Amino acid sequence: MTEKEKQELQDYKDDYGSDAYGFTAFILNKVRIFSIPFCFLGIVISAIYQYVIGIRKLDVRYKGFYTMIAFITLFVIAQVLPLVFVIVIKGFGRS
Repeated sequence: MTEKEKQELQDYKDDYGSDAYGFTAFILNKVRIFSIPFCFLGIVISAIYQYVIGIRKLDVRYKGFYTMIAFITLFVIAQVLPLVFVIVIKGFGRS
């Protein structure tokens, strides 16, 4: 871990008032940031399977469609989960 990440983790711990909540918020933020390029790459590859390769082979077309739905679902979960965590912890849990 770099000094910047250690300071960011400490800021989360101070902001949430707990080591466990701060560490969880730090991890969820990192997952949120890194899920964007990962999911977009997965969606692009799935679209290639569905629309380019799937024209010739129908089984590959459905495979591309289902993996695209999986990547979109993963993307939405990774983007919404940190928001839900903040709302539950800050709004209902601790002041």
